[in-house]
Amino acid sequence: MAGESYRRAFLVLALSVGLISCAGEDFGRPQMERLLPTEYALELLGMEEAWHCGIGHQPVRNVYVLNGLICLETKQRKLYAIETQTGLVKWQYKLDFLLEYPPCDNEDSIFLLVGDRLYALAKHNGHVQWHRPLDFHPSAGPAANVGLVVVPSRFMLETFEVIDGSLAWKMRLRGHVFHPPTAAGDHFFTGDAAGWAYGINARFGQKMWELQTGGPIGVSPSPMPGIVYVGSDDYKVYSLDAATGAVRWEKSTGDIVQAKPLGTADAVYVQSRKNGVLAYCAASGMERWHDKEATKVLAVGAKRAYLLGTPGVIRAVGVTNGQMEKRISAKQYKFFPTNHHTDHLLLVTDLGTVVALREKCETCGKSGSPAGQ
Repeated sequence: MAGESYRRAFLVLALSVGLISCAGEDFGRPQMERLLPTEYALELLGMEEAWHCGIGHQPVRNVYVLNGLICLETKQRKLYAIETQTGLVKWQYKLDFLLEYPPCDNEDSIFLLVGDRLYALAKHNGHVQWHRPLDFHPSAGPAANVGLVVVPSRFMLETFEVIDGSLAWKMRLRGHVFHPPTAAGDHFFTGDAAGWAYGINARFGQKMWELQTGGPIGVSPSPMPGIVYVGSDDYKVYSLDAATGAVRWEKSTGDIVQAKPLGTADAVYVQSRKNGVLAYCAASGMERWHDKEATKVLAVGAKRAYLLGTPGVIRAVGVTNGQMEKRISAKQYKFFPTNHHTDHLLLVTDLGTVVALREKCETCGKSGSPAGQ
């Protein structure tokens, strides 16, 4: 009788392990073991878990945060799309080749550069809408708005219709482009290795303005309503009028701007190569604070900015004064992507477990919505 009990216990354990190991292959929210951060660590950070999910213990090569989706590219050439707000795995797509550049998206589609072809996938199910060969080698990832997707090719921008991939227009720039452009409404923004920043009317394929900075522009511009932030190798970040290119303000960062600035309604956060993370007032450009120990800005909430410090250490600093309030180690995670789209702090393991954290709301119920709403 005891032997039969042990046998049943063993089968239950084996079944549980099997369910955990293959959970990521079931679309939706997989059943999986709870990983750190622990409840104690979350309490220290003043955060709570929004959701967590996994893709079935598959080695992850890269993480891409899009508008509404988080895409995990595995080393086995699969692309998994996870819904940003819920953590549900919506679909997977088998790639012919590993991605050389990050994908981009608009409201309806995701655009990929796979080998020498440009692909459009339906955002809701991952089905191929169209694909076309390119007669050039891209120099950076694409950008897309409602009607067009633009692909850089050294001195050129080549633009295609999102509906069928047909060529729309080409534009020659002054220097090579080695970062993805950005899209905002009918505008594309980019910069080149000659130090020029450009505002482009995407509908007509015409330059609205161009501005020369003091060094190569090696990161994507960051558009906000009426504004575009440009980081340059001249150790400066520029706040420009999106329609005219007029300089609203420019500030020294102490070193090369190393990543696309992260803009919010009232501030912009800039990653300087050897000088940490700096926060500037969006309206005046006045420096709010400077964290020399941080290497990357991850997300910004209502009360705190979440920064990456020494490898695997998350620093929570006051959003207005930069004073470090909390610090935890999250070294079990490998990927710490910057979230330009929501205030969720995203943590990803090398085997495809994703945890989304958000600031705890003291007046909220269990649903995360303000009490009484």
